[in-house]
Amino acid sequence: MIEFKDIEVAFDNFVAIPNMNLTIEEGQFFTLLGPSGCGKTTALRALAGLVEPTKGRIFIDGQDVTKLPSDKRQLGMVFQNYALFPTMTVRENLAFGLKVKKVGNDEIAQRVADIAREVELTDKQLDRSVAELSGGQQQRVAIARALVMRPKILLLDEPLSNLDAKLRGQLRIQLKEMQQHFGITSVYVTHDQTEALSMSDGIAVINQGRIEQVGTPREVYSASATEFVCNFIGDVNALPVPELRAQGAALDADSAYVRVERVALCDPTTPVVPGSVYFDGHVTGSRYEGVMTTYAIDIGQPKPLSVVIKDDGRLVLHPGQQVRVAIAGEDLLTYRGN
Repeated sequence: MIEFKDIEVAFDNFVAIPNMNLTIEEGQFFTLLGPSGCGKTTALRALAGLVEPTKGRIFIDGQDVTKLPSDKRQLGMVFQNYALFPTMTVRENLAFGLKVKKVGNDEIAQRVADIAREVELTDKQLDRSVAELSGGQQQRVAIARALVMRPKILLLDEPLSNLDAKLRGQLRIQLKEMQQHFGITSVYVTHDQTEALSMSDGIAVINQGRIEQVGTPREVYSASATEFVCNFIGDVNALPVPELRAQGAALDADSAYVRVERVALCDPTTPVVPGSVYFDGHVTGSRYEGVMTTYAIDIGQPKPLSVVIKDDGRLVLHPGQQVRVAIAGEDLLTYRGN
């Protein structure tokens, strides 16, 4: 288990993290998610021992590691640029940390062979220079180099950000499968909501150094605790609160939203269902994406609503067509101002 207790990190007069309290359970794939500059990498570096908190304490399995040197924390780290040695072979890269620890040659050879097999690196790849490998293969080497040291915790700082979109999608799946296979507690830093939602057991959404919400991917997406989380994760439509109240919605809120895929489109004559809210409007545009189609619906607000529907060919709407937008009351995300 990892615990941040009242952690503050300041650089001169700038407070990057004012007061962080967070618990990460053993075996979790846990993501620190937020926009650039929000403090997520600073939190990871504090856990790694690369940044010393100005206040508070960090515990790993009940041990206070706040003042413990980085190399004594039993952590493995995978960086954004992988930090591999380009002039060494893959085998030499994997063995490097073990040699520094003065592990015997026979054990080094065995552990390198074992980890290579686990992450599906072939003997041929082991004897290649790192520079000869693709970005995806280099990422595997970086992970293997961290795991060969048998750390308690694996830290990953945006390890997929330098890869193209298709490869990122493939490696998300592989990285999660590897983490589940090894059962190692992993702390992952990213600004990519899709990565966080698809890979994580738990997520902490961070904004300006403060944790806005901690929860499962489904919780932070479907039950966003704050307006920041609601807008940062996924796509939402802002809804007119006065009109919602006029329809009888019991709102104690200053703002209301709905996820784009939680909106139904129907004929303007469709009867009103109790507990739902409706807006009449017309189609102003569409974007066909194969499995899904996104429609823009003008309901008389400054910005059209975005509505994403599964495209099974049954509903094809055209610009100018009149429609009714229906939203179930339980799908409204509402927030009060500060």
